[in-house]
Amino acid sequence: MLATGHDPFPTYLKTFNLRTTYCCGCGELGSPLHFEISCRLTSSFHLTKPSNDLEQLWWKRVLNNPLPRIKIRKLINFISGGKESSTNRCQELR
Repeated sequence: MLATGHDPFPTYLKTFNLRTTYCCGCGELGSPLHFEISCRLTSSFHLTKPSNDLEQLWWKRVLNNPLPRIKIRKLINFISGGKESSTNRCQELR
């Protein structure tokens, strides 16, 4: 889900009018990469930020390495919070 950008990310949910905004609970664009490298609400799940020109290689390495995949799985579980939306989950942290 992180690599494809599908549910539970705001940028995906807004596409289908399941959210009113593209923004994360912290106010920035709620893309998968944002949650994984820069969102202050998910800082315990962060991976090292890729340089812009090496982002594709970064995705390939992250998805082929078991340790980042575990972190990604935990991030997805945290954001989705079972059946809760990412907005509700992030608002709990405020």
